[in-house]
Amino acid sequence: MPTWSTDALPVHERFDCWREVRARHLFGVTAELPVYQRAGFGARMTTRAVGAATLVEMQASPYSVERSARDIQRAPGGSLCLYQQVGGGAWFGTGATDFVLGPGALATSHTDLAYATRPTGAEGFNLRILKLPADVVADTTLPLHDLAPRPLEADERLSLCLGASLSALAATSSAEAGPEDHDRVGAIAQLILLARRAVPAGSAESRRALRSALLDAARQVLDARFRQRALAPEPVAAQLGISVRQLHMLFEPTCSTFHRTLNGLRVAEARRRLVGEPDRAIAEIAFAAGFDSLPTFYRVFRALDGHTPGDYRR
Repeated sequence: MPTWSTDALPVHERFDCWREVRARHLFGVTAELPVYQRAGFGARMTTRAVGAATLVEMQASPYSVERSARDIQRAPGGSLCLYQQVGGGAWFGTGATDFVLGPGALATSHTDLAYATRPTGAEGFNLRILKLPADVVADTTLPLHDLAPRPLEADERLSLCLGASLSALAATSSAEAGPEDHDRVGAIAQLILLARRAVPAGSAESRRALRSALLDAARQVLDARFRQRALAPEPVAAQLGISVRQLHMLFEPTCSTFHRTLNGLRVAEARRRLVGEPDRAIAEIAFAAGFDSLPTFYRVFRALDGHTPGDYRR
């Protein structure tokens, strides 16, 4: 997973190098920063190929960015993009409309349309971008060049799903990427087009992509809430905007179930605490991991680990 940062460069060269090597040649944009502000500039970026797609994660001090008609002519991208504001905020302007993205918010666009952007705060840029070239994008009657930058906010469920799938993609290293991630890229592309009304919602491809992303979203919800002892399928399904039956069906292709997935997260948390908190009582660890009773904890732990919690700790 190639990572590049300005840390090893002399302070006076950092912004100029970033502007030429990363902004101009990789993103095809023009970056600007007043000379008197460049001494404090710093940036870090990781890029990873997932099939034909490219995932970019970037953190950088504030500066302004423009992708002009001249930039597009010089460096056409030919890709569909999913942009996520990981932290802080960013302003976007397209000439026709302006919008601001807050933490976690998503936007979609085609790379070969003009825009300008800058951070809204001192935190600077903290973002993910997934670039999807034409060969992973489904056929659509809407020309991709009509997809000007636009925030994804009208459909909360699609936003939740796309954010979860993008996070799942970012969580795997290039060495771990497998068929599931390649399928995930295709599902993301379909859902971007669905969000922009470029493909029919009722098509088999759209339904399949939505199921895939809803599974990522369900896993994300469980990962965030598994420590809640009373967590049940009903509130998770409600958060995803689906029925409990649909929630259980999401897990069927994984050879697991909602409850097995939930218990797996709780046992993993208990393992971590058993080793990392050697003086803490096992009962306290069980409840901190989300189990509502000690008998249930011992039964589930032994079933998944093959040892009792005490044996595991020893």
